[in-house]
Amino acid sequence: MNCKKADGTAAPAAAELEALYPTPSLTRVLTKRVVASRVAERVLERNSWNGYERPGAKATANMLLKAFPTFLGSGLPSQKELDKSFPVQPLNFEKLRNPPLDKVQITWLGHATMLVQMGGANILTDPMFSDRCSAVQWAGPKRYRPPACSLEDLRKENIEIHSVLVSHNHYDHLDYRSIAELASQSKNIIFVVPIGLRAWFVKHTPNSIKSSNPKYGHTVVELDWHETLSISPNPKKTDLMIDITAVPMQHWSNRAGDIDKTLWCGFSVVSKQLQSNSA
Repeated sequence: MNCKKADGTAAPAAAELEALYPTPSLTRVLTKRVVASRVAERVLERNSWNGYERPGAKATANMLLKAFPTFLGSGLPSQKELDKSFPVQPLNFEKLRNPPLDKVQITWLGHATMLVQMGGANILTDPMFSDRCSAVQWAGPKRYRPPACSLEDLRKENIEIHSVLVSHNHYDHLDYRSIAELASQSKNIIFVVPIGLRAWFVKHTPNSIKSSNPKYGHTVVELDWHETLSISPNPKKTDLMIDITAVPMQHWSNRAGDIDKTLWCGFSVVSKQLQSNSA
């Protein structure tokens, strides 16, 4: 039986659907055409939401003027004021080295960077360890507070990162220096990103791509909204399987004038094994 879409045209056959929407896996690589098509679909979907409104030119200009001092690193409270009102708490590395295997342990490292530990797996979200979220470190928005630790600290404390989740390409969430350090110093990381961002990793941090540099063995998987990647982040230590699902978010992407050319998303991270253990 030939199926038809709502507009009366023929629906794609199963083989065509698999080509357009192949099941997420560690080896899946989407073509530029598929990426562009799927991102465009999501942009239209977001634009149709009642709560979404793109800032106009005037609102954007006012926002930039207001934020301009922070681009130069001025207009911030003094370090003394920050130390009093927003102190950086010391980390208990012993707890980070030995997290409970039957629970989820989350440590906020700063901004959107969190270390999520579950069932023996260490997952880092939106790693941002630079002083400024910018293409350069001599200008751009400067962080008020340093991160709770550095990537070097994690390495020295033998806290291995198994997976990294990146939500979108804004400079305060996709930080070149942090990704490059992770890709060059760590091994066998599974980077999970929204569709369209794999190309950035291939171009700017080729060490993050196993095929580009087998020495490191990293993998980059891009997901569309509602797609789920099932992985075993730390097979040497545990047989834990987790499902990472990209979920819709009301946001946008832009890095260097490429507005909405790559997707943005939130993530749901679920382990059925941990759910059954806690039941």
